[in-house]
Amino acid sequence: MEQAKPARRQLVLDTNVVLDWLLFRLPTLEPLREALSARRVIIPTHALLFEELARVLPRPEISRYTTDVSAVIDAYRTQTAMTDLPPALLLDHGSRPSSFPRCRDPDDDKFLAFAYHTKADALVTKDREVLKLRKRVRPFGITILTIDEMLRGLEAP
Repeated sequence: MEQAKPARRQLVLDTNVVLDWLLFRLPTLEPLREALSARRVIIPTHALLFEELARVLPRPEISRYTTDVSAVIDAYRTQTAMTDLPPALLLDHGSRPSSFPRCRDPDDDKFLAFAYHTKADALVTKDREVLKLRKRVRPFGITILTIDEMLRGLEAP
């Protein structure tokens, strides 16, 4: 009898996590790289998330870590799965339930909205304000994880 393959986990990564993964290439994120290579994880993205990364990378405090911003953008493009959700779903608060939590920083709302609309397994973030929303987004089917929590989940069968 053939065993069923485990489902791939969909992980939405906020921009700071993407920077740690692709720009700084933190060794602690090797399990994520391995899970992507083994196709155990898929990282969905959206044009609005892609635009944010492209907007952040040229900033002097970030670009000093690379001589090739386009290489980071290309790596992101090739290792993520672009979705074609209408941008309004991520920008318009009316596209979510009326009691859906909002972030203190409105730029972070699109990550929560994206995780909600794609039914992702988790949103992975380092942002303390987003992490404070964990309990409030849970009823909407959203799990917010730190990088360490994501890594522990990748180790589990």
